[in-house]
Amino acid sequence: MFCDLTVRITPEIRKKAEENDRFALAGHLGTHFDSKKKEFPLDYLRLPAVIFNVSSIRDREITREDIEFGLVESGTFVCFFTGYEREFGYGNADYFRDHVVLSNDLLDALVDKGVCIIGIDAPGVRPGYEHAKRDQYCADRGTFIVENMSGIEQLMQDQASVKCVMNTYPIRFSESDALLCRVVAESIL
Repeated sequence: MFCDLTVRITPEIRKKAEENDRFALAGHLGTHFDSKKKEFPLDYLRLPAVIFNVSSIRDREITREDIEFGLVESGTFVCFFTGYEREFGYGNADYFRDHVVLSNDLLDALVDKGVCIIGIDAPGVRPGYEHAKRDQYCADRGTFIVENMSGIEQLMQDQASVKCVMNTYPIRFSESDALLCRVVAESIL
């Protein structure tokens, strides 16, 4: 079984995104990761993954205590289903405002654990000025953050977590701050 978790970009959605997010014009359109001019390792193309359902959390940061951290392993893709993209729709103004974020402690724990990719169905893992700073911090330590994922609810079926294999295929741009990518889940474990 394959499940495409990439935001579908139509001309209408692209126009909305470019009107509501100034970064969309600079390559941060749709599902992408902020590469921070780092090379994406080919070893990261196909990774074991765990997806955590944190969709009930609103009005506060997602913390390590909100997930079963024991399921997190080194060399994996850890994904967060916040429900944000499903609720607001990528490209809309509300999607880019006050989105759910991960706590700095949770990000540090994921990086320290050796997670290769962190995925989220929201515009980023941190708000405002912290967004780029934390993306750089993670990238400098070999962890990439995939933003604006879509359709994760198809895999969750009201479960707290799901294990699968995640495939991530970035466009091969050099010296770029953002790389568009396609993310496809397979083989629910």
